[in-house]
Amino acid sequence: MPYGGRRYAAPVADAPAFSLHGVTAAYPGAAATVLRDITLDVPIGDHVALIGPNGSGKSSLLKVLAGLLRPSAGTVHIHGLGVGVCHHRVAYLSQRNAIDWRFPVTVRELVMAGRFVHLGWLRRPGAADEAVVARVLDRLDLTSLAARQIGELSGGQQQRALLGRTLVQEADLLLLDEPFTAIDGESRDTIESVLQELHDAGKTIVVVTHDTDRIAGVFERVVELRDGRIVADHPASLHAAEVLW
Repeated sequence: MPYGGRRYAAPVADAPAFSLHGVTAAYPGAAATVLRDITLDVPIGDHVALIGPNGSGKSSLLKVLAGLLRPSAGTVHIHGLGVGVCHHRVAYLSQRNAIDWRFPVTVRELVMAGRFVHLGWLRRPGAADEAVVARVLDRLDLTSLAARQIGELSGGQQQRALLGRTLVQEADLLLLDEPFTAIDGESRDTIESVLQELHDAGKTIVVVTHDTDRIAGVFERVVELRDGRIVADHPASLHAAEVLW
């Protein structure tokens, strides 16, 4: 049984990781428009920093790509297909404050939730799923915390656990909303290292970040939003030159 009743299709040959053309969006019941006429193509393998002030539309853009916010105008394609057609190839990491950390699950159970997109509603995790989770827990230095309740974790440990849930999906496109916010230096180094490994493996990664000082050392491309519009799109090296100037 396909997860959520979705039927999957193969990516369109030579299509970018995603394309948005003329996308405008607002949240249901809200008068304010959060995205205005967004046009953006990101090739497979790009490592993109999405920057801009609070309220500029960064998180909303990720939610459109993840299928969590429906545009009122424009088109969205993931690997040349409509949103949801290749849902298992898109992994979305929400902001840490969007999670109820009082929920009684362990770190291992939280991370295992990322496999459900492959399992469907009725199948239980098998040996292959357990192996993927074990490998990711080890890579993120979470193995010793696997049986701990998620509410007992530090901020950096929580962020690594959320990233683990994202990684075990083994998606081609990763959408990460502020993974570096309010974490310790060790967790940041671990997350940056893992993202670099994914980039080297050809994954497409889009990261919302406010830490613009380290963009050139981590990302290749910078897309800046203000008031729901794209105001800049250039190589990260150019952004670094602007900061120094």
